[in-house]
Amino acid sequence: MVNRCYYACFHAAQAVLYDRDHSPSSHGGVLSLFGSEVVVEGDVSRDRGRFLNDLSALRKQADYGYEPLDEDVDSLVDRTASFVDTMEQLVE
Repeated sequence: MVNRCYYACFHAAQAVLYDRDHSPSSHGGVLSLFGSEVVVEGDVSRDRGRFLNDLSALRKQADYGYEPLDEDVDSLVDRTASFVDTMEQLVE
């Protein structure tokens, strides 16, 4: 479930960047450009940027780690939906 939340947010952030004529070629590129071109510019809160970065770390742990995750999945899903909604508003 964590990786689904991450990819929903990742692709939403990527869409915002494409809408602004940026073409990141990696996950790290999306995270970095999202921070510098969307968060730093004040278009979304720093909490949104942190959430995307935190989800990236959680996704790596979920997909490649050996320790179980102790996360509130319902909260992640709610925050993911809110993140995606905000990104949709930015590209309208």
